[in-house]
Amino acid sequence: MEPKTGYHSPIISALIEKNKTDIIELAKSKSAQNETPYLILSANESIELKAQNDAYKELKDLHAQKHKILLPTQINYSNSLGALKRLHKLYRWNDKYLGNENSLKYFAMLMTKWIKNRSLSQIISESIDYYHTHNRKLWMNNDAIDFDKTNKLHINVLIGNIIDEIEFVLRFQLEKYFNHYHMMVKNILGEDNAGENWAMLLEYGTQNREIIALQNMGLSRYSAQKIFKECRGAFISENGQLKKVDKHKVLSKLQKDSIEYIEAQKLL
Repeated sequence: MEPKTGYHSPIISALIEKNKTDIIELAKSKSAQNETPYLILSANESIELKAQNDAYKELKDLHAQKHKILLPTQINYSNSLGALKRLHKLYRWNDKYLGNENSLKYFAMLMTKWIKNRSLSQIISESIDYYHTHNRKLWMNNDAIDFDKTNKLHINVLIGNIIDEIEFVLRFQLEKYFNHYHMMVKNILGEDNAGENWAMLLEYGTQNREIIALQNMGLSRYSAQKIFKECRGAFISENGQLKKVDKHKVLSKLQKDSIEYIEAQKLL
């Protein structure tokens, strides 16, 4: 029940086979300029070859100059912002979400909440309050309008934006870059010294290995968090790793016909 070794998220794994031959052949044809190991290139073909190679060379240089290249193990806003700024500089992001360095503060906040086990409903509720309290503008039909928390359309647009940001920016864009970064660090420092892979935390929306294990059993993030919180006596863990789940105890503590009950009944 431990997290997957050699971690690849479902999103990234689905991309690995696509055009793998092309990127390897391209890498071979440019081997004189290329320093990045083929294993890293072939697992990250959605990141441009030049961007991968430039990032790898720069990271090796930083390590040679005795700079710390490990990402922090503690997840908080400050560390999240620092990590995003590091990757922004390393990969020279220029897309509409991450290209503007000022947007990194927002995504640092969002990813910190996501990894620190905030539920989607909590994140949405806090965002609505933030937009209302700070008189934030909401983009609708290519126009910035005043946000009105009593307007159902405004609420629906904001909710849609948040879900898109979590699924596309956090769990796709940032996840693939953090996964690539971790692979580079692992290559430079060795697997035992590579530290935390933030890509896995973004995929599962938690740093808790027991909740990750429950999700690996098929439970949704919501149900895994709910069950972990309400059914503590039903788990046997060693050193933070989930070893056994007492299905009968889990079901006895959950409300029948709830989402988490139905998932636990089918999957545990």
